[in-house]
Amino acid sequence: MSMARHDEKTMGRPDLRWVESMGGNLDIILATRDSLPPRQGGGEPRTGLGLFLEKTRHFRSHAHVKAPSPPGSKYKRRILINPEYGLDQVLELVSVWDKERGRGEVREEIEATYKRKIISAARLETGRGKCLAKYYDFSGKEIYRGVEKYLLRLEPERNFINLLYLKDKGFNVTVPVALLVESRLGAPVRAVLFMEELGGAVLDYQAYVNWLGQLGEEERRTFIIALAHAAAALHRHGFYTHDLEKNAMIENLKDGWKFYFLDFDFAFPWRTPNFRRSAQNVKVMLNGPDFNQSDVALYIKAYLVFRGKPKWQKRMSAACRKPAPPRPSR
Repeated sequence: MSMARHDEKTMGRPDLRWVESMGGNLDIILATRDSLPPRQGGGEPRTGLGLFLEKTRHFRSHAHVKAPSPPGSKYKRRILINPEYGLDQVLELVSVWDKERGRGEVREEIEATYKRKIISAARLETGRGKCLAKYYDFSGKEIYRGVEKYLLRLEPERNFINLLYLKDKGFNVTVPVALLVESRLGAPVRAVLFMEELGGAVLDYQAYVNWLGQLGEEERRTFIIALAHAAAALHRHGFYTHDLEKNAMIENLKDGWKFYFLDFDFAFPWRTPNFRRSAQNVKVMLNGPDFNQSDVALYIKAYLVFRGKPKWQKRMSAACRKPAPPRPSR
């Protein structure tokens, strides 16, 4: 969306109210939140092009800010804001980031970043709690990486939109606070995605399943069904990412589990969760020695029930069959 000043009459969008304020160094363009249209007649959530158009409309309801750069900076700045946060909160967070990025540990992490990285040494906080900073670097000078660099520039904004969209749909995700994009001569050079840090006793999914053998049989079945439900819900909403197992976290509650999804840099509107991609996600989620063939069969059955795809049963079972354990040598 263009950051140029707009007159409300020229927008041609009677459903949006545009407000310009904060003169001087700030040029704030705020759009009122525009509720998503309900699904007519229920049924499957949008996927593919329909999902892309819905997310685009959803994205238009969020605040875009042109913010001042630090003294002596050669970059222009733009900030995308989660409307649940106040403008002052976000600008204060960016101000703290500007101070943190000059600190030795943080500067070393930034300089070592290739493409994208969570800057773990950065100490950031809002009134709601601690924040994480995911840094994106688009500054590689290799000519052969031209197309790759162009696509990389789209990642942080896509991730911000995807996370905010999923949060508003009721999914447990890392909540995005704001996205800071710095450009030079009109081209983005780097970006920082600020996200709320997950609270509670949240564990990495791949680390948690190492303890799966300590669960009782009934508890193990309940866990697998809950996991299948979480993945199926994500796929029903049209979201697929090939490394789902690396971007999942688990909170162990007294009455069950809560599953969090962290990162959607690689969730593209044209990469819908068809059979092949769905089977790929099933395999990576149940990879490793901690899951046996009975676990896989239970997961597939529950997953396909939640997906509403019972006809995939035979194909999915064949595609996701775990290899037989090697015979012991004599």
